[in-house]
Amino acid sequence: FGSVSVVESDRLADQKEEIYRDLIRAAPPLVLGAAELVRGLEKIGARLAVGSSGPRVNIELVVAALGVADCFGTLICAEEVTRGKPDPLVFTLAASGIGLPSDRCVVVEDAPAGVIAAKAAGAKCAAVMMHHDQTALAAADLVVERLADLTPELLRALALR
Repeated sequence: FGSVSVVESDRLADQKEEIYRDLIRAAPPLVLGAAELVRGLEKIGARLAVGSSGPRVNIELVVAALGVADCFGTLICAEEVTRGKPDPLVFTLAASGIGLPSDRCVVVEDAPAGVIAAKAAGAKCAAVMMHHDQTALAAADLVVERLADLTPELLRALALR
């Protein structure tokens, strides 16, 4: 196929992200139980942050679609980090953004690289088998089949372990 210039590669990447945003505006990728979990955590006084390797505009679209944008003290996204997962930077920055050391946080993840990053940050990790099986997520402190299986009380208990 030949080589693609950096300029062309960046243009194609931007185009892909625009198409993705158009798709999620039309049909947001809402995971069953996500909004309820966030609101439940907020209700018990948990400090909440997002630590994502996705672009900020994508993350803002999803949390707005869930109706929980007001619940998060900080959003740390691709633009704020110089190293992606499995590097722990995204989670240490997110913890700092809500005024906590990362070893007092619980990260909810769905990917092996994210589990590794959470543990490297010193956080507890609850993994959800959305795209990976239990074996791939085994480094997490807790693995559940569905996000709806997580409750504020379960996450609080994990944080206190």
